Amino acid sequence: MGKNIYATLDLSLSLSHFQAEVTKLLELTNVREWNGGVIKEREQKIRDASLVLAG
Repeated sequence: MGKNIYATLDLSLSLSHFQAEVTKLLELTNVREWNGGVIKEREQKIRDASLVLAG
């Protein structure tokens, strides 16, 4: 089942949620295990989060 996305008219709340999501994705943990696939996956998650914010 997919992730529920709730609409809100509070832009500051939406930006705060987006910042929290992206901050987690930008953490540099286990860098030795990173490869092209990991980076691509993180980039896609950031794009998805930005599309939710834009929607």
